[in-house]
Amino acid sequence: MATEETYQQNEAPLYESSGHLEERSSLLKNVSDSADATNTAGVAGTTNTENPATQNDTPLSSEIVLDGISDETTAEETPKSSNEREEVLFLKKYCTHLAGGDCNRCTLACPQGAIALTETTVEINKDACTRCGICVGICDAYASKRVTLSDLIERIESIIGMNDPVYFTCNDHLFPGFEPHTNVVVLPCLAAVPPEFWTCVLTATKKAYLYCDPMYCNNCPTAGPLAQNLYTHALDTAQTWTGEAFTFSDFIPEKESLINKYAALGQEDDYDRRKMISSFAHEVTDIASGKHRKKNSRAVQEFLERKERMRAEGNIRRENEASLESIAFPDLKEQRLWPRRKLLLKALSNKPSIANSLIQYCSFTEHERCTLCKTCIAQCPTGARSYNKEKQIIETDPKLCVICGICIAECPEDACDYQQINAGELITTEGNEE
Repeated sequence: MATEETYQQNEAPLYESSGHLEERSSLLKNVSDSADATNTAGVAGTTNTENPATQNDTPLSSEIVLDGISDETTAEETPKSSNEREEVLFLKKYCTHLAGGDCNRCTLACPQGAIALTETTVEINKDACTRCGICVGICDAYASKRVTLSDLIERIESIIGMNDPVYFTCNDHLFPGFEPHTNVVVLPCLAAVPPEFWTCVLTATKKAYLYCDPMYCNNCPTAGPLAQNLYTHALDTAQTWTGEAFTFSDFIPEKESLINKYAALGQEDDYDRRKMISSFAHEVTDIASGKHRKKNSRAVQEFLERKERMRAEGNIRRENEASLESIAFPDLKEQRLWPRRKLLLKALSNKPSIANSLIQYCSFTEHERCTLCKTCIAQCPTGARSYNKEKQIIETDPKLCVICGICIAECPEDACDYQQINAGELITTEGNEE
């Protein structure tokens, strides 16, 4: 009998609690250095090669948490080896480093050192890249060629709409010949999605399950030991924000035919046979309503996967091309809601009650010091800053601010700084200026 264990939260501070990019990057570097030291000394544990549908290892506990890291994404439905993972692409529009910031989190987090930054370019070494997706999980400037975060959430909502639980695991936990059920979301790594993604999941369903063998994480040749710190932190952050909890499962649901399913149940005791009859009645209802076909048809799944891929590729082309507005009006500052912020706003829409207790950070202007030179407006990569002609002040839209720190670094009057806000301010139409 499969067992499940509720994921326990750590009482660690939220990943945005430091507010400053330099501190977040420093914390990431410290953990990365610690992971390198662990590798040098040797990591205990051996690789488990059992079928994930039957193994009963102790569920992962949340003991190692990365604090202070600000964190788009990949999913696959069929078992693939690590060298068949989808390519990770760079989206220039979302890079604060190229916009003039000093962010270098992607280089610190990449387990293979496959990302190189200069003042004008970001390059991914395709030969070194293992496509683990960790860069996708910590920065909006990286995206999977396979599926966007928004489409992944849409797929999860479809599973929830079928009244099914949602299971999450990573690519390396699937073995040749094992085909997961359609309610299993397979990520390249659990660290390939940010806290905002997990927050969306927890605000959409109470039936969210994780399957992960910590021994794989400790010895993972694809994502490295830092991945466990990153996804543990992301899960803890989402649980703290929502007040909900994930459950660890010791199995991955496997796709099977109705005939095989009920042939096996029919050989059990009277109680299981009664359960079989009840389950069969639900299946008949699903078949009559068309839900069974939607859940189990490979043709339907392949169609949805193709649709997701086309949308992802279209999104990547669109993000890497200049917009018509920017061509027609080169001096017009484009306002852009970044992917992670979209996810957080969706989570707040799912569960508005968490907004006022969810701490975020946003830049603001000290009006006494500000000379209205508008340097911060010109330099802001998201268009969060604007000039209010009526009030004659610089305002910030907290929905658009990604606390990149560029306005603080560029302001000649030192009039820009960070301030703490609650997420309720993200869903108002006014800015956060006092």
